[in-house]
Amino acid sequence: MMKSKEDIINNWLPRYTGNKLYEFGKYILLTNFNEYLKLFCEITNSEVVDWDRPIPAANGNGIKTEESDRQVSEKFARDHLRIGIDSMLELLNNGESVKHLKFD
Repeated sequence: MMKSKEDIINNWLPRYTGNKLYEFGKYILLTNFNEYLKLFCEITNSEVVDWDRPIPAANGNGIKTEESDRQVSEKFARDHLRIGIDSMLELLNNGESVKHLKFD
């Protein structure tokens, strides 16, 4: 039984992505939307390692900088927030709810 976040990471990431732990960069974006992964690859000039894995992965090493943070904030933060708010309002208006999971 896995007892810590580190146990989960050491087991889960290589098993589902097909990548060794050392192949991951400092930052990891996990998404179940292939279009986000395609966009990530386009923006970072990277490639998906294996589309046939349960969780395809791409490595955008070297992309996290102060300048990249500023550009992302300018270009996407407001749009992402608006999408999130609109999605939550749509769920609320349809009488649905969302359960979020988090590690303590």
